[in-house]
Amino acid sequence: MRFISRIARMGAAPERDFASVRASGGRKYMYPEAIRIRVTGEKGMEPAGDLLLIKGYTYIVDEGSSELSIALFEHGLKSGRTGLCMTGEPPQHLERRHPFKGRFEIVWITDASGPGTLKPAMLDQINAKLERFLEKHACTICLIDAFNLLSISNDFNNILRFFTLIRDDTAGRDSMTIISIDSRAVPEMRFRQVMRLAERIFKEGSPPEGLVLLKQK
Repeated sequence: MRFISRIARMGAAPERDFASVRASGGRKYMYPEAIRIRVTGEKGMEPAGDLLLIKGYTYIVDEGSSELSIALFEHGLKSGRTGLCMTGEPPQHLERRHPFKGRFEIVWITDASGPGTLKPAMLDQINAKLERFLEKHACTICLIDAFNLLSISNDFNNILRFFTLIRDDTAGRDSMTIISIDSRAVPEMRFRQVMRLAERIFKEGSPPEGLVLLKQK
């Protein structure tokens, strides 16, 4: 059994329009250039609600697999953003399961050598790649799906520094970053430290109100 998210095929909020959410007190806040994602349940069900991704923010998805993060990344591509996917999975395997559409680049984080690869222990090179990407493209979405691999290959303090740089590079730009993490594979104290650097979207087993997750055999 695994969890997947079902995202309706509908246009995202216009890139130059305003998307809004309401705080618990009822006050409306306006966010320019956000992506509103309509999340649905089974076929024929009414839309369950919206999930809002705001430019300049880094989001963490706590999940056992990367399916939910990839779904968000795909929706960002469909909205017209240029994507960068940093993954520990061989790109051909990833694209076979998810034939991305739009402008995107995949970087394989691996100790193997070859075009389009970066070694997990070389955090400075990985960060430099991300910086060059953000400088080159004006409207972007980034997915980092290699947290456990990076953790194995680096000191945790360097990991925190790396993700702090990612958060800071994303802030102030027309960019969004999604980081996939399985909290069950990370010591609780360390996971909390990482969580302080980002705005979490949801945890796999406890989605936010309005989000429907379906179990699939």
